[in-house]
Amino acid sequence: MERRRWVRRVFICLSLLGFLVIGGVIYFALPGKQTLTFSPETTVITGPKLGDKKLDYAAALNAKCREGVTPENNAVVPLVEALGKQYDGFPENPDFYQELGIPTHVPKSTEYVSFTKDDTDKSRSKIWNAVTEQPWKVTEYPELLTWLDKQEESLRLVQVAANRTHWYSPIVGRKQGQKILDLVGAPMFGVQILRDISAALIIRSFVQLKKGKPEEGWNDLMIVMKLSRLLSKGPFLVGTLVSIAIETNVTRAMPIFLNRAKLTPDSLDQFSKQLKQLPARADLAFSMGTAERYMTLSVLVNGIALGNPESLNNVSGGGSISDFSCSVSDDSENRWFTRSVNWDAGLRETNLIFDDLAAAVVNTDRKERQRQLDQLSAKLKNNRLAETGRLFSNAEERGLKISRLLVDLLAPAFQRVVIANDRVEQYERMRDVAFAIAKYRAENGAYPITLSNLTPKYIAKVPGDPFNDDAPLTYQKTKSGYTLSCVGPKPDRPLVIETHPEPKEPPIITEIKVD
Repeated sequence: MERRRWVRRVFICLSLLGFLVIGGVIYFALPGKQTLTFSPETTVITGPKLGDKKLDYAAALNAKCREGVTPENNAVVPLVEALGKQYDGFPENPDFYQELGIPTHVPKSTEYVSFTKDDTDKSRSKIWNAVTEQPWKVTEYPELLTWLDKQEESLRLVQVAANRTHWYSPIVGRKQGQKILDLVGAPMFGVQILRDISAALIIRSFVQLKKGKPEEGWNDLMIVMKLSRLLSKGPFLVGTLVSIAIETNVTRAMPIFLNRAKLTPDSLDQFSKQLKQLPARADLAFSMGTAERYMTLSVLVNGIALGNPESLNNVSGGGSISDFSCSVSDDSENRWFTRSVNWDAGLRETNLIFDDLAAAVVNTDRKERQRQLDQLSAKLKNNRLAETGRLFSNAEERGLKISRLLVDLLAPAFQRVVIANDRVEQYERMRDVAFAIAKYRAENGAYPITLSNLTPKYIAKVPGDPFNDDAPLTYQKTKSGYTLSCVGPKPDRPLVIETHPEPKEPPIITEIKVD
């Protein structure tokens, strides 16, 4: 009797286990239900569309970026003529020129050619590294001076571009008619090459100074400043970071230039006035609140949700969603063994995060802004912890998990841009002090003993270090000038402006000696 009872129990347990296994196989084998609503709260845009299902985020972003832009005020138009097909990233797609409202580019012999282009034996690279990493004399590298002379027409066009008021570089595919599904890695004309052009202009400014033409030399530095401000108006954070790097380099070059130029007080006032008249750097609100949001949504909507789960692997930082296969393409083989995903909840949360981010970056109070960003980081961390250890998820939780994974990959880059922006703003404040120091020397024949000698005649107030509770800047006279520094956002990487030629930081173009 006991044995029969035991056999019956085993049979019942095995039967239940079998039903569970069969039910599980059926559940996982049947195609999951996908919930994705096109609305302002989820996808932000509802058109234009790519085919029947996907959204054209590139076209929507182009429409926002070209507002108020004409071929006459767009800096990208003369840059196209200046760079030409010598530039590796030059756009071949006729759609690019149609968006700009100009004819397709016709190559010219006067196009800008990088000094290191086609440098098979690396000899020119060694020269370029030498002049951008250490002091040098004009007579050392005649090949470099010959190259600069050949770039005169292209650099003239760069100056024309610098005097424009708008920056619009259309986001189009690499080939005519090619559409961009997600904005990660979308071609961006003119961004990286501007670093090379800016370096060339800074080099030329010191050559002009050596020739006894300080006004022409200063004009080259101002061209670089204007280019940086224009590039900051571009939509993506990649362009913002390049803009910040360019402006940091030229800002650190200016005190060296002032130290060697020995200008009159009137000339210093004129140069300082030109700087104050520059348009402000574009704030990060548009990049964070619109462009980077569109990029993230384009990956989530067009890539992962609508047929290309590998899109996440293209995002900086890596990542994989192989465990969350959720394609809703029409191919029958892609519909088996998928799980239900409600994308709407994840998209709504993603938009709320970008709303908070855009609100934080426009806060001019650095401490309050950092508090907002820290709160956002804590929120993202809590989201990660909420996903840890979860064995089973419903459709909404899966959508949230995938969205959070993508935002988590991008979040560190957002913080880095904010810090970099703070750095360049502090360098600009230190540059203003350098102008006051130069004017003091012009009127008194020597540099001040301390920065307190500058107030209030030469500067109303010497700025402090916002990264160190507004502590005073460190000022030290040297044999050939002075050093001005502060702690900065990272104690191991202080912000330094110096007039002596010895390099003190990672390779930068500002360390140039021309005598």
